[in-house]
Amino acid sequence: MIMDRKKLSNWLRHTLVGTNSDNSYRHCLLKENLAQRSEITEELRQYVQEAHEDARRHLRELAGYTLNPFEDYGADDPAKGYPETLHIITLQGYFGEIFAAIIAQHFSPFEVNNWEVPAFLFRFHVVELQHIEAINQIGGEVKRRPGRTGDDFLAFQRDGSGKIVRVLYGEAKCTADHDTEMIAEAYKKAGESPIVDFLRIIDILREKNDPSAEQWIDAIRRARYDAQYERYDLVSYVCGRHPKRNSVWLPTKKPHVIDDNNISRHRVLKVPIRKEKPRSVRPLNSMGWSI
Repeated sequence: MIMDRKKLSNWLRHTLVGTNSDNSYRHCLLKENLAQRSEITEELRQYVQEAHEDARRHLRELAGYTLNPFEDYGADDPAKGYPETLHIITLQGYFGEIFAAIIAQHFSPFEVNNWEVPAFLFRFHVVELQHIEAINQIGGEVKRRPGRTGDDFLAFQRDGSGKIVRVLYGEAKCTADHDTEMIAEAYKKAGESPIVDFLRIIDILREKNDPSAEQWIDAIRRARYDAQYERYDLVSYVCGRHPKRNSVWLPTKKPHVIDDNNISRHRVLKVPIRKEKPRSVRPLNSMGWSI
């Protein structure tokens, strides 16, 4: 889903806060214009619902329901309460991942204006789907569960032949307040983590059974096998408290500083190399986005 760019730009004012000397790290700020929130709320709600539709559809298909949108699923709906009844911390995490995709598709990270997000990975948050199932069967209190492991979100740039030439690895955080440790964790994971969910995206796309999905599957399989793509890392931080001492929370000139045993150092963003296959050399590209 692509949102109305004019409404989005009226709601979120975009500023490039800073870059480092070789332009391999950039910090962009999106600041909300509260007067425009009502103009974008319905479209944002639809985007969020569409992002979660795969998980709902997958649960209903497993339970034997048809995919007819007019079917009455009744009280036995396995997707009943998903995701709205989950713990608020879980919902904030989901929104952070969805918003990272919105950034990728609408705000041209690294001056790439055609990032694509073929799938969201929410169906693999198994502990929460089990929690929903238990509540629907016997009731009980909604509790906070562990977060989903793996990649928060992945976006891709394809060339004219459909080959994936760039991958955007997103580490997304969202809080109603502000959390410095959350920021440090995001930069650390972006700097250290390989991409592990190519196969999960393929698993989702296999159920769509359309030519577009088949093209994506082929492209992702080739990218995973050949690894001849440039990787870019994006840290997205959505928070409810504005800073007072500085203008922004995220670092503006370099990745977040990690302090272990009183030794400060900078995490260098890197790609683990699989020795059995060639890999193109990737520039150290990272970007921090805050809203």
